[in-house]
Amino acid sequence: MTINNPEDYFKYRYHRSEESFEEALILSENGRWNAVINSLYYACFYAVIALLIKNDIETQSHDGARTQFGLHFIKTGKIDKSYGKLFSKLFDYRQKGDYGDLFDYDEIIARPLIGQVKEFIEERNVKCSAEIIEVNKESEETPTILNYAKDQGDVDLIMIMTQQETGLIPFFVDRQATELIRLSSIPVMSIIPKDTGDTLAR
Repeated sequence: MTINNPEDYFKYRYHRSEESFEEALILSENGRWNAVINSLYYACFYAVIALLIKNDIETQSHDGARTQFGLHFIKTGKIDKSYGKLFSKLFDYRQKGDYGDLFDYDEIIARPLIGQVKEFIEERNVKCSAEIIEVNKESEETPTILNYAKDQGDVDLIMIMTQQETGLIPFFVDRQATELIRLSSIPVMSIIPKDTGDTLAR
């Protein structure tokens, strides 16, 4: 991807914020709570970076982004203090989850943060949505997803988490994902989870 100007970079960071939030939703469905925390943090982080870019504020690190966000937007009252506390909480949670020895989060801690992060990034003008779709039979999974996407009318990407078929090379994904990719007129991104200690590398 080529970024030619600050406006393109601003849009790119907002897009990464939305993607990270969507990753958190997928990971939550699979109970990978450390990874959920990691993705929620990055959803906020990328939204903050976009905000700093839009206001010509430079930063070189995660801690720098938190400091500049607090200095220019929380302390000045431009953004509610609750969002500053949320970003700081996720910053600390990510540090513990990534670098803490035998430190694991659970659903009780992670689940409530999903709604809070949704509000956080929408406050930064990144619109996202979360909805659980119930499927009665495995054979109904693909048509249900495709019909839902069609009914929404504005879906640009379908993101799914899959498992590799046992014994096959890494480029093959499970049968449901293959069917969805084959039948969908909307681009499908298939994510195969990799065990890296329940955290996502960035």
